[in-house]
Amino acid sequence: MPVKTATVLGSNSNSKISANLKGSVSSNHGIVNNSFGGNVTTTVTKGTPTKITTKIRHTAYGLVGSGGVGKVQDKTLTVSCTSGKSCALKQTYPYTASVAYSTTYAEATISYSGGALGVTAK
Repeated sequence: MPVKTATVLGSNSNSKISANLKGSVSSNHGIVNNSFGGNVTTTVTKGTPTKITTKIRHTAYGLVGSGGVGKVQDKTLTVSCTSGKSCALKQTYPYTASVAYSTTYAEATISYSGGALGVTAK
């Protein structure tokens, strides 16, 4: 499979806080050498966060054992920021496996006084 890159965008809000998540995620699969990662930023547009956690999640399925198909990778890249109103994650993670297909997406959790807000980018 060639390099697969997707632009991601998501937002969520409640009465106390609003945030958006945007950027790009990618996966690159060769015969056995693979990688995934991206460049995504979570930005709080209303309210005051106490912590912003930005994540890129990757799950890959392929050959396991002697001919079976199953999960060969399940990894989340994470960065947490405790100051400011934005939190960026720019990272690539290499791994070795025989991959048939995979999914990669971005998500964030914004903690604030009184609760937390989740954002999933599509």
